[in-house]
Amino acid sequence: MPPRSVKLVESTPIDRLKSGFKACVELTVYPDGHAGIAVSEIQGTPPARRIVQRDSLPLNGIDELRSHTLAVIDQIAMRAGAKAPPAAANRRSSTTQHLWSVSELEHELSRFEQELVRAELRRTSIDTYVGRSSIFLRWLRGDYKPRGPAGG
Repeated sequence: MPPRSVKLVESTPIDRLKSGFKACVELTVYPDGHAGIAVSEIQGTPPARRIVQRDSLPLNGIDELRSHTLAVIDQIAMRAGAKAPPAAANRRSSTTQHLWSVSELEHELSRFEQELVRAELRRTSIDTYVGRSSIFLRWLRGDYKPRGPAGG
């Protein structure tokens, strides 16, 4: 996930409840296929409750929206200490081959980055591991064209 996307996910306000955690996420889909995500903080209690947007991000489509939403869910689950099976294990069985979408790969790369952070690797190491994989995913999406020293 690009650094700007990681910033949105990490800035998601997560509130502790008596028996769990919650976050306020706004998802928007437009007729032209673009999308958006916003994370907000809920302040106060009814009837004086206010929702204050903390961050938002325009997205290129539904796949990006799905990827960002899953990353926010993972952030909440991590904060709650929920022990869920890896997303990849839920998507494949031993008798079928799973074809990964770029969006799914981006989501798994985000989960990998979170695991590196939890393992307390140096930020430079995390940036190297994740950054090089991100370039490959950009190439798969068609957002990156390798250029040599001459720029072509």
